Amino acid sequence: AGWAVRIGAAGLIICPADMPALQAEDFAALAARFTAAGPPLRAATAAGRPGHPVLFPSRFFDALAGLRGDSGARGLLLRHPPELVPRPGLGAVTDLDTPEDWARWRTRS
Repeated sequence: AGWAVRIGAAGLIICPADMPALQAEDFAALAARFTAAGPPLRAATAAGRPGHPVLFPSRFFDALAGLRGDSGARGLLLRHPPELVPRPGLGAVTDLDTPEDWARWRTRS
């Protein structure tokens, strides 16, 4: 997996492709709170359970480019705690990894 950022971009949103309950409003909520000098922003449930998407300011681009392995940006978020952006529902934490997960989700949606 790779990533690309437009030259001069102020930030980068990371979002796994297996999060079908996210809505455009979830991304807009992060963008509305974003400042280039601020902390990373992370969508969360209303109860505070962190999820996706995550918006990183450009000063994190080099650290993101250096990530290896399957733990993603977890270590980076531990070193630089994000501001949680509460979102309604469970879209920020609905992660579907198997065909069975998708089948169950489809019957509920």
